[in-house]
Amino acid sequence: MVTEEKPDSPEPHRHHRHGGYMLIPAGVLLGLGIGLLAGYPGSGVLIGLGL
Repeated sequence: MVTEEKPDSPEPHRHHRHGGYMLIPAGVLLGLGIGLLAGYPGSGVLIGLGL
């Protein structure tokens, strides 16, 4: 059975990105690891957070 979405329905269809919430902690941890290797962990965390 195929259902159609009504254009004037009160609840619009929302697209959810699954796993998108993991980008910030992943960037911080990657930046921390690279920063520790380079000798600047604080700067690495900030760069990883920015990316």
